[in-house]
Amino acid sequence: MNKKDIQHISVLGDGDCLFHSITNYLHIDKNRKKNKGKLYSYSLNELSNQQWSKLSMNLRRKVVKWLRDNLDYKMPTGLTIRDEINEDLDYSESDQDINGYLRKMNKSGEYGGQIEITAISNILNRNVKTFINKGGKYSNVGLGYKINEDNNSDILIYHNMGKIKSDSLHHFEVLYPKSKAIIIPLEKYNQLFKKITKRRSKKLTKRRNKLTKRRNKLTKRRSKKLTKRRRK
Repeated sequence: MNKKDIQHISVLGDGDCLFHSITNYLHIDKNRKKNKGKLYSYSLNELSNQQWSKLSMNLRRKVVKWLRDNLDYKMPTGLTIRDEINEDLDYSESDQDINGYLRKMNKSGEYGGQIEITAISNILNRNVKTFINKGGKYSNVGLGYKINEDNNSDILIYHNMGKIKSDSLHHFEVLYPKSKAIIIPLEKYNQLFKKITKRRSKKLTKRRNKLTKRRNKLTKRRSKKLTKRRRK
Protein backbone atom coordinates (compact mmCIF):
# COMPACT_ATOMS: atom_id res chain seq x y z
CA MET A 1 0.00 0.00 0.00
CA ASN A 2 1.18 3.47 -0.85
CA LYS A 3 1.76 5.53 2.31
CA LYS A 4 0.19 8.66 0.82
CA ASP A 5 -3.17 6.82 0.67
CA ILE A 6 -3.08 5.82 4.35
CA GLN A 7 -3.38 7.63 7.67
CA HIS A 8 -1.09 6.10 10.30
CA ILE A 9 -2.61 6.65 13.74
CA SER A 10 -0.67 6.08 16.93
CA VAL A 11 -2.01 3.84 19.67
CA LEU A 12 -1.39 3.66 23.42
CA GLY A 13 1.72 1.60 24.17
CA ASP A 14 0.62 -0.19 27.33
CA GLY A 15 0.44 -3.84 26.27
CA ASP A 16 -3.16 -3.54 25.05
CA CYS A 17 -2.14 -2.16 21.65
CA LEU A 18 -3.89 -4.85 19.56
CA PHE A 19 -7.22 -4.16 21.27
CA HIS A 20 -6.62 -0.40 21.21
CA SER A 21 -5.98 -0.55 17.46
CA ILE A 22 -9.14 -2.53 16.72
CA THR A 23 -11.40 -0.38 18.92
CA ASN A 24 -9.93 2.79 17.41
CA TYR A 25 -10.53 1.52 13.87
CA LEU A 26 -14.14 0.61 14.75
CA HIS A 27 -14.65 4.02 16.38
CA ILE A 28 -13.42 5.84 13.28
CA ASP A 29 -15.71 3.72 11.09
CA LYS A 30 -18.72 4.38 13.32
CA ASN A 31 -18.24 8.16 13.43
CA ARG A 32 -17.81 8.81 9.72
CA LYS A 33 -19.92 11.70 8.47
CA LYS A 34 -20.20 13.33 5.07
CA ASN A 35 -19.74 17.01 4.27
CA LYS A 36 -19.72 18.31 0.69
CA GLY A 37 -19.10 14.85 -0.72
CA LYS A 38 -16.22 13.99 1.62
CA LEU A 39 -16.25 11.67 4.63
CA TYR A 40 -14.67 12.77 7.91
CA SER A 41 -14.12 11.14 11.28
CA TYR A 42 -11.99 11.39 14.43
CA SER A 43 -10.01 8.87 16.44
CA LEU A 44 -10.12 7.67 20.04
CA ASN A 45 -6.85 9.55 20.60
CA GLU A 46 -9.10 12.60 21.01
CA LEU A 47 -10.86 11.07 24.03
CA SER A 48 -9.53 10.19 27.48
CA ASN A 49 -7.29 7.15 27.93
CA GLN A 50 -9.83 5.85 30.43
CA GLN A 51 -12.64 5.82 27.85
CA TRP A 52 -10.41 4.16 25.28
CA SER A 53 -9.09 1.54 27.72
CA LYS A 54 -12.62 0.63 28.76
CA LEU A 55 -13.59 -0.13 25.15
CA SER A 56 -10.41 -2.15 24.65
CA MET A 57 -10.99 -4.13 27.83
CA ASN A 58 -14.53 -4.98 26.73
CA LEU A 59 -13.16 -6.31 23.44
CA ARG A 60 -10.44 -8.28 25.27
CA ARG A 61 -13.05 -10.02 27.42
CA LYS A 62 -15.14 -10.91 24.36
CA VAL A 63 -12.02 -12.34 22.72
CA VAL A 64 -11.15 -14.51 25.71
CA LYS A 65 -14.74 -15.76 25.94
CA TRP A 66 -14.75 -16.63 22.23
CA LEU A 67 -11.45 -18.49 22.57
CA ARG A 68 -12.70 -20.41 25.59
CA ASP A 69 -15.88 -21.38 23.71
CA ASN A 70 -14.07 -22.30 20.48
CA LEU A 71 -10.97 -24.26 21.47
CA ASP A 72 -11.72 -26.83 18.73
CA TYR A 73 -12.06 -24.17 16.00
CA LYS A 74 -9.69 -24.98 13.13
CA MET A 75 -7.24 -22.35 11.92
CA PRO A 76 -6.09 -22.12 8.26
CA THR A 77 -2.98 -24.06 9.36
CA GLY A 78 -5.19 -27.05 10.18
CA LEU A 79 -4.44 -26.66 13.87
CA THR A 80 -7.17 -25.91 16.40
CA ILE A 81 -7.19 -22.93 18.77
CA ARG A 82 -6.27 -25.42 21.50
CA ASP A 83 -3.23 -26.59 19.47
CA GLU A 84 -2.17 -23.00 18.74
CA ILE A 85 -2.33 -22.00 22.40
CA ASN A 86 -0.32 -25.07 23.42
CA GLU A 87 2.28 -24.26 20.75
CA ASP A 88 2.48 -20.70 22.05
CA LEU A 89 2.96 -21.96 25.60
CA ASP A 90 5.70 -24.36 24.45
CA TYR A 91 7.45 -21.63 22.46
CA SER A 92 7.46 -19.25 25.43
CA GLU A 93 8.47 -22.13 27.74
CA SER A 94 5.53 -21.32 29.98
CA ASP A 95 4.49 -23.70 32.74
CA GLN A 96 0.84 -22.61 32.33
CA ASP A 97 -1.97 -24.62 30.77
CA ILE A 98 -4.72 -23.35 28.43
CA ASN A 99 -6.82 -22.05 31.33
CA GLY A 100 -3.81 -20.18 32.64
CA TYR A 101 -3.19 -18.67 29.21
CA LEU A 102 -6.80 -17.47 28.98
CA ARG A 103 -6.81 -16.10 32.54
CA LYS A 104 -3.65 -14.15 31.76
CA MET A 105 -5.02 -12.93 28.41
CA ASN A 106 -8.11 -11.64 30.22
CA LYS A 107 -5.93 -9.12 32.07
CA SER A 108 -4.98 -5.68 30.81
CA GLY A 109 -1.39 -5.37 29.59
CA GLU A 110 -1.14 -8.85 28.11
CA TYR A 111 0.04 -8.75 24.51
CA GLY A 112 -2.33 -10.22 21.91
CA GLY A 113 -1.19 -11.91 18.69
CA GLN A 114 -2.41 -14.21 15.92
CA ILE A 115 -4.66 -16.29 18.20
CA GLU A 116 -6.46 -13.19 19.44
CA ILE A 117 -6.67 -11.71 15.92
CA THR A 118 -8.47 -14.89 14.82
CA ALA A 119 -11.01 -14.41 17.60
CA ILE A 120 -11.46 -10.70 16.77
CA SER A 121 -12.10 -11.49 13.11
CA ASN A 122 -14.73 -14.08 14.01
CA ILE A 123 -16.43 -11.85 16.60
CA LEU A 124 -16.66 -8.86 14.25
CA ASN A 125 -17.04 -10.88 11.02
CA ARG A 126 -14.36 -8.64 9.50
CA ASN A 127 -11.00 -9.34 7.91
CA VAL A 128 -7.94 -8.21 9.86
CA LYS A 129 -4.82 -7.43 7.82
CA THR A 130 -1.45 -6.53 9.28
CA PHE A 131 1.25 -4.50 7.55
CA ILE A 132 4.88 -3.59 8.15
CA ASN A 133 6.99 -0.72 6.80
CA LYS A 134 9.06 -2.13 3.96
CA GLY A 135 10.76 -0.29 1.11
CA GLY A 136 8.89 2.93 1.80
CA LYS A 137 5.52 1.18 1.55
CA TYR A 138 3.18 -0.77 3.81
CA SER A 139 3.60 -4.45 3.00
CA ASN A 140 1.19 -7.15 4.09
CA VAL A 141 2.58 -9.84 6.41
CA GLY A 142 1.19 -13.25 7.33
CA LEU A 143 -0.24 -12.01 10.61
CA GLY A 144 -4.00 -11.49 10.30
CA TYR A 145 -7.18 -13.37 9.46
CA LYS A 146 -9.53 -13.46 6.47
CA ILE A 147 -13.11 -14.44 7.24
CA ASN A 148 -14.99 -13.16 4.17
CA GLU A 149 -14.51 -11.84 0.63
CA ASP A 150 -15.69 -8.31 1.42
CA ASN A 151 -12.60 -6.11 1.16
CA ASN A 152 -14.63 -3.17 2.47
CA SER A 153 -14.75 -4.97 5.81
CA ASP A 154 -10.95 -5.04 6.14
CA ILE A 155 -9.43 -3.70 9.35
CA LEU A 156 -5.87 -2.56 8.64
CA ILE A 157 -3.28 -2.44 11.39
CA TYR A 158 0.43 -1.70 11.50
CA HIS A 159 2.92 -4.00 13.21
CA ASN A 160 6.18 -2.71 14.63
CA MET A 161 8.91 -3.56 17.13
CA GLY A 162 10.05 -1.99 20.36
CA LYS A 163 7.48 0.72 21.00
CA ILE A 164 5.94 -0.61 24.17
CA LYS A 165 6.94 -1.84 27.58
CA SER A 166 9.77 -4.12 26.42
CA ASP A 167 11.95 -4.06 23.31
CA SER A 168 11.13 -7.74 22.82
CA LEU A 169 7.44 -6.98 22.33
CA HIS A 170 5.66 -5.91 19.17
CA HIS A 171 3.34 -2.99 18.82
CA PHE A 172 0.15 -2.51 16.78
CA GLU A 173 -1.20 0.77 15.42
CA VAL A 174 -4.02 1.85 13.07
CA LEU A 175 -3.73 2.24 9.30
CA TYR A 176 -6.86 4.00 8.03
CA PRO A 177 -7.43 4.53 4.28
CA LYS A 178 -8.07 8.13 3.20
CA SER A 179 -10.62 6.76 0.74
CA LYS A 180 -12.83 5.73 3.68
CA ALA A 181 -12.60 8.98 5.65
CA ILE A 182 -10.27 11.85 6.50
CA ILE A 183 -9.42 11.87 10.20
CA ILE A 184 -9.53 15.32 11.76
CA PRO A 185 -9.29 16.73 15.32
CA LEU A 186 -12.47 16.34 17.38
CA GLU A 187 -12.86 20.10 17.79
CA LYS A 188 -12.81 20.62 14.03
CA TYR A 189 -15.13 17.63 13.57
CA ASN A 190 -17.68 19.10 15.99
CA GLN A 191 -17.49 22.53 14.38
CA LEU A 192 -17.89 21.08 10.91
CA PHE A 193 -20.94 18.97 11.69
CA LYS A 194 -22.51 21.41 14.13
CA LYS A 195 -22.97 23.79 11.19
CA ILE A 196 -24.54 21.02 9.13
CA THR A 197 -26.88 20.13 12.00
CA LYS A 198 -27.95 23.78 12.30
CA ARG A 199 -28.65 23.97 8.58
CA ARG A 200 -30.69 20.78 8.70
CA SER A 201 -32.54 22.07 11.74
CA LYS A 202 -33.44 25.31 9.94
CA LYS A 203 -34.68 23.36 6.92
CA LEU A 204 -36.77 21.10 9.12
CA THR A 205 -38.22 24.11 10.95
CA LYS A 206 -39.21 25.73 7.63
CA ARG A 207 -40.84 22.51 6.46
CA ARG A 208 -42.74 22.15 9.72
CA ASN A 209 -43.94 25.77 9.53
CA LYS A 210 -45.18 25.23 5.97
CA LEU A 211 -47.00 22.05 6.99
CA THR A 212 -48.54 23.81 9.98
CA LYS A 213 -49.82 26.66 7.76
CA ARG A 214 -51.32 24.17 5.31
CA ARG A 215 -53.01 22.27 8.11
CA ASN A 216 -54.40 25.48 9.58
CA LYS A 217 -55.79 26.51 6.20
CA LEU A 218 -57.42 23.11 5.68
CA THR A 219 -58.87 23.22 9.20
CA LYS A 220 -60.37 26.67 8.55
CA ARG A 221 -61.89 25.53 5.24
CA ARG A 222 -63.43 22.44 6.84
CA SER A 223 -64.73 24.52 9.71
CA LYS A 224 -66.39 26.97 7.31
CA LYS A 225 -67.98 24.13 5.32
CA LEU A 226 -69.35 22.54 8.48
CA THR A 227 -70.76 25.89 9.65
CA LYS A 228 -72.53 26.42 6.29
CA ARG A 229 -74.06 22.92 6.43
CA ARG A 230 -75.35 23.45 9.94
CA ARG A 231 -77.01 26.74 8.94
CA LYS A 232 -78.78 25.01 6.06
